[in-house]
Amino acid sequence: MTVQKPWSRLDWLIILIFAGLVLLFYWRILTSNPADRQSFPPGDFHAQFWAFTTFEVRELSAGRLPLWNPYTFAGAPFWADVQAAVFYPPSLLTILLSAPWGFSLFALEIEAIAHFWLAAVFMYLFIRALTHSRAAAVIAALTLTFSGYLTGYPSQQLAVLEADIWLPLILYFLYRAHQSRTSTTQPSTHPTNQPSTSPPPNYQLILAGLAWGLTLLAGHPQSALIVGYTCTAYFFFLWTQRKSERNDERGRMNNESPPLLRTTHYVLRTTYHALRTTIPPYLIFLFTGLGLAAIQFIPAVEYTLRSVRAEGTYDKMSGGFPLTDLIQLLLPGQVSFYSPLYVGLTGLILAIWVVFAYPNRHTIFWSIFGLIALLITFGGNTFLYSPLYLWVPGFAIFRGQERWAFAVIFSLSVLAGYGFNALLNTKSSLKPHLPISTLQPKSLNLQSPISNLQRLTAFLFLLSLILTFLSFFGLNTTGWTPVSPFYGLLGASTLLTLLMALNWLLWRFAARLTPTWLTILTAGLICFDLFSVNWQTNLYPQPPEWHTRMPRVVEVIKQDAAQTPNEPYRVYNEFRLYDNYGVPFEIEDLWGASPLRPNRYDQFLAPPMPIERTWELLNVKYVITWREELFVPSTILYQEPAADGTTYVHRLDEVGPRAWLVTQTQIADDAAILHTIADPNFDRWHIALLEPGPNPSSKKSIPTPLNHQPLRTTHYVLRTYPPNPSLSPSTRPHPLSSSSANPTTPVGRLPLMVNRLPFSGPTTSCGLYRCRQGNTRCNSPFDRSAL
Repeated sequence: MTVQKPWSRLDWLIILIFAGLVLLFYWRILTSNPADRQSFPPGDFHAQFWAFTTFEVRELSAGRLPLWNPYTFAGAPFWADVQAAVFYPPSLLTILLSAPWGFSLFALEIEAIAHFWLAAVFMYLFIRALTHSRAAAVIAALTLTFSGYLTGYPSQQLAVLEADIWLPLILYFLYRAHQSRTSTTQPSTHPTNQPSTSPPPNYQLILAGLAWGLTLLAGHPQSALIVGYTCTAYFFFLWTQRKSERNDERGRMNNESPPLLRTTHYVLRTTYHALRTTIPPYLIFLFTGLGLAAIQFIPAVEYTLRSVRAEGTYDKMSGGFPLTDLIQLLLPGQVSFYSPLYVGLTGLILAIWVVFAYPNRHTIFWSIFGLIALLITFGGNTFLYSPLYLWVPGFAIFRGQERWAFAVIFSLSVLAGYGFNALLNTKSSLKPHLPISTLQPKSLNLQSPISNLQRLTAFLFLLSLILTFLSFFGLNTTGWTPVSPFYGLLGASTLLTLLMALNWLLWRFAARLTPTWLTILTAGLICFDLFSVNWQTNLYPQPPEWHTRMPRVVEVIKQDAAQTPNEPYRVYNEFRLYDNYGVPFEIEDLWGASPLRPNRYDQFLAPPMPIERTWELLNVKYVITWREELFVPSTILYQEPAADGTTYVHRLDEVGPRAWLVTQTQIADDAAILHTIADPNFDRWHIALLEPGPNPSSKKSIPTPLNHQPLRTTHYVLRTYPPNPSLSPSTRPHPLSSSSANPTTPVGRLPLMVNRLPFSGPTTSCGLYRCRQGNTRCNSPFDRSAL
């Protein structure tokens, strides 16, 4: 086993250089010059993640846990929404550090940028441990950090970025645990009296599990699944490698091969023993992460099962890259706006070269794993996704298989690190004092691997020249206009030609350069390549304050609602503002932006429910729409021009209440409830719908009344209450349980309202109560524990 280089000041300097490069990459966001300052573009970064974090900040500042969000979907469980990432430590650190100045979108941008630095540091640690080479670790870290994937879509989807970057740290601790187990189980050929300073393997496994838990807490389950599968594959690869090394060494010691029967018996016995000794360490790693994330993971799973994501089909989940996206390995930006498969030409050349020039167990593993991940990114465009969808856990519940591009990029980055390490080892075996004319493939056989690297680069250079010529010819034919399909292709092929020429020159003189200069020039070429392609992908020519200003439409609604401060209301935003606008500006809306939309609520908003019935039952007072006239009487409070017409703010003349009294009950099964409510002849103001059969929350059965049966002297009350965060789910009584302190007797549950409330306010559960005679007020505790 190769001795790990001790940590030194040079490593700290490299980490500091990573920070400088990240700051340079995002200097347009971090600059203090207002004329140069830009921000992340409009999208999920501010419309979802900034909006969610503002709510979390308000709740924590008020001394409350962010349990319930009343501002989206007419009320939703914020804690259980996995993308809220309530317990993600870096997010909490951002909130804490920004407290003196107030949380802002710029603080969230800094949090995202800091994760790019973490990605570089973690990748550096992992490749340094694998190759024992600082230079190889630098190359791999730069290739991953500034790749087209991390600097593209994940920069908008903050949860994806924050979940992905922990993968190299997890693998680093898994590798260290493997090394520790190997060193403790194999007898040393040079015994010493010095005790081992290597941490015990279980300690490393726990650290890997903690990093895995941070991946889960980051708030993107699909990215966590990809990280989990990658870690699992690598863990069992290390076990296979360890067993193979033992068998090889035992064979060399015995100097003979056992008979077939002995071999079969030996394989079965050793496999059983290996499983016994390997599964427990894996479970330590797995359950440490699950235990850390349980406080957020468990409610998220339960909520997800009640959301629209629980009803995925093959057609919804099989989306992936078109096969033409392979072009972006060489020509970024030619198929789509983002270039998620682009790792730079230098990293790609080194990765391809090392697989064929210096194959070993690690390079073969990462090449096979990266190839499988590449096929998965195409989703249903290849048949591979079908068996994965049918038999592999997770593939049937997550859409957008393009996110597996992270596993492709990661594998190529690891191979790039191995490739540069092999280049340095090959170069060190040459004679640098000889004239350059003598360092040719014909003069030295040791030069042949570098010669192969030059030939590969020369082939790609020739290909880029041909592509440039064809693009130039096509542009001349179609005309020199930006709308020509050859216009962008000519620019991309020209850049490809330039980069190939620089790579060829670098490999041509690699034998004459010192390792330090070769590393600096290679790292500089990688940065020039990736920065040129990716640095402006997520820049928008406005400061962050521009995204977070209050729209005039919201100001008008708040000013009008202030005239009746004690009157609750909701707003229906018909695609005129971004979906989560209500969260930062404290407006309760019927819509929101989250992949976890409650399934029952989604069914309620869909046909056959008339839109005016939805507004009435959900206490809608204002409608933001492009319609000048609504289906019900209204008053236009404000209008303004928009890119796709005019935006109107209507105030409805009649607003439905949050709660009301009913005097009759009607039995309706679950399938008929929505149709009954949508029926214009249904008397919703006097009739409550009940499920047939016994009440599961009470020992007594609910009497089955006749349809429209009057209750004479007894009144039924349907009432909802605002959230009370001071009550924890364990101490909050259920609304259908009798209590001496509660002067009500429950008689039934309204089934549609248990999961999503078409009638009421921001609650997840409500009950139907019968007031006792002589009691003038019916009360009930609030309960959120149903979700």
